[in-house]
Amino acid sequence: MRRSLNDRLDMIIEKLESVKVTGKWDAVVDFCEKHDIDPEWLLNYLIMTRDIAMKSQARREAKNS
Repeated sequence: MRRSLNDRLDMIIEKLESVKVTGKWDAVVDFCEKHDIDPEWLLNYLIMTRDIAMKSQARREAKNS
């Protein structure tokens, strides 16, 4: 079964938040440095994108009801 954008974003955000807590955040920081991305910005961007996607999905569902 194909996952929705919200499900995929939730999974990525959960993984990033868990590695931040477990002390493995350095791997994320290394990846971000290679690609010239601030790791905190990346996490916040993903959370914001998930929230927008959830609102859009709710609007579509309300419109179809």
